[in-house]
Order: sequence, then structure tokens, then C-alpha cells
Amino acid sequence: MNKRAAALVSACLTLAASFALIVNPSAAQPAEGCELHVWPSSGLAMMRARAHDNFAYGHGPALGGGIGGMLAPEKASRVQGVVDNFSYEQKEAEQVEMLQPSRQRELLLQAPLAEALHLGGYRIVIHDESATMAMVRNPAPLVGAASPCHAELLLANLTHARVYAHGHSLKSLVILREFGPAHELKQRAAIPIEAALTTSPKEEQRTPEAFAEDLERAFLDTIGLFARARDKAQDKGGKAK
Repeated sequence: MNKRAAALVSACLTLAASFALIVNPSAAQPAEGCELHVWPSSGLAMMRARAHDNFAYGHGPALGGGIGGMLAPEKASRVQGVVDNFSYEQKEAEQVEMLQPSRQRELLLQAPLAEALHLGGYRIVIHDESATMAMVRNPAPLVGAASPCHAELLLANLTHARVYAHGHSLKSLVILREFGPAHELKQRAAIPIEAALTTSPKEEQRTPEAFAEDLERAFLDTIGLFARARDKAQDKGGKAK
């Protein structure tokens, strides 16, 4: 087993252990015949921003406002004030293999998704299609599941963001919707997530291999961060919108 694979296995084990600590026993009862449908992000966008842009463009607090300001990857290079002497197209071309949808699917297959989201017993269905903002905004179920209940997990706007004087991180918008037997919406959570990166934000001070490994670890962390943010909102008696 190479170092990268060993690191990912370690990340998955750590992820599973952390989930075991937060699972509500009453919510973890196996659900027979239910499905969790998952759509990965369409790819990794690159964004460099000034410090105050971290909030101005929707990457601020985990809950509340700002979700509508999340940047779609295809727009990240065109928003005035976000890109500062930074060529999105060039960077995307250089890192095209990092966290592409096919790699995201491989990583998601390793993660204990159902347990993390309190959907114990749900069968995982990872789709070939990538999540889009149109899918995020659509209130209707995205699949005509024949199962007695199903949930939909969408990972949108996956972005490597480097903020001046604040380092860099992996940001995304995570959406979870749960439907009942009549396809009625029972619960919905849409939360912008920021996962820390441990490598240097300066390209000359890191190797491409270390950066790719760091991104993949942060990608796996995203699910756990989302689960904890949603649980925190629910514990306070509120809803993650």
C-alpha cells in the first residue's frame, strides 16, 4: 500500500470513528429498502480572494445567509473583486486530475455516508451525473425511487479557495434532502462547508502529490463537517435551510 492510499484509509477510519461518536441511537436504526442517492460536484474550481471576500461571496458562517452567494465553478473566474491577478482557466488546466467527479465517486464509496448522516441501513447509490445548481434549486425529488423512503445528497460548488492572509481551504455547498414513501419532502439541509487544508498555500512550498492528498482528505472531511453542522442546528431547535 503506498503512502497516499494509507493516508486515505487512515482518513476514512478517523471519519468513521468521529461519526460513531455523534450518531443518535434512535436515528441510527436500520431502514430496510431505503436509498441514499449521491451526486458529486462537477469538478474543482480555483479561486483566490481578498480576506473580506470570504464573507462577501457566501463562504462565511456555516448556517444562515450567504448560501445564494456561493460561486458556481464556471463563474469563479469572472466575478469582479474575487479573482486578483489569478488565471482560473490556467490553474484548472494544471490541476484537472484533482477531485474530478470520477475521483470523488471513488472517495465517496470509501466513506461511511449513511452512518454519518443518520441514515443507517440506507443503500448507497452514487450517480454518474454531477450536481448542478439547477438540481439544488429543484424542490422535487431528483429520482423516482421505488423504495419506501429515500434521501438525496448533492455536493455542489467544490472550490479550492486561497484567501489572502488566511491560508487556503476546500469549500463546497452540501445539500441533504430526505423524502418519505409518497416522495414528500421530510427534511432539507443546505450548508456551505469549509474544510481546512494542511499543506502550504504557496505552490512552490508543496508537491503536487501532497496537495492532491490534502484535497482528498479535506473532501472526506466535508461530509463529517456537514453532519456536525446540521446536528448542531437541530440541537438548537432550528433548521439548516
